[in-house]
Amino acid sequence: MKTVTPKNTDTETWICFNINGEDEYLNTDCFEAEFLCDCENEYGQLYGCYDAMCYCADNSGCDFFWDLCRDLNLRSEGEEDLFDCRKLDGDEGIEILCKNFPDRKDEIMAWVDENTKHTEGSVYRFWNGRNWETLSLEALEELAGVEIELEILDEDEDEHGLLVKDESGAEFWIYANGGVGYTKEAA
Repeated sequence: MKTVTPKNTDTETWICFNINGEDEYLNTDCFEAEFLCDCENEYGQLYGCYDAMCYCADNSGCDFFWDLCRDLNLRSEGEEDLFDCRKLDGDEGIEILCKNFPDRKDEIMAWVDENTKHTEGSVYRFWNGRNWETLSLEALEELAGVEIELEILDEDEDEHGLLVKDESGAEFWIYANGGVGYTKEAA
């Protein structure tokens, strides 16, 4: 995971990434650990377990129910094959299994609790002017984001800007860009 310089010093850890030819800066302290399925896309809609690739009952794209039936050897009475779980989904699928195997309900629920894994990421939530949106630190790194240390030298509250010095000693202004972070301007 990322090492973040504590806020009680003058130096903070930022991530610098390039979008449309402009360097963007975000303070890594903005990011928090969250389940990706509970985060919003650019249209304000929740990603959900399918898009977040969670391993759980709510993701029809994973083998959760197949693994459950296999691991617990769930077979209909008198059948050699495993219970047909291909069409099971979500809480309703768990209810169907518990109804079909009432004597194993506790075992089924224990397996579900033990094996459910939601995908977690470091995210920054913000209002984009229309909807809530989420940026993932992992996604920014895929955009060739680079972690850098910036020392804050001065602040211009009227212009929402910060005069910063990077690790090489270069000083420059970064301004709140009306989006999610700051954009670099020459000092």
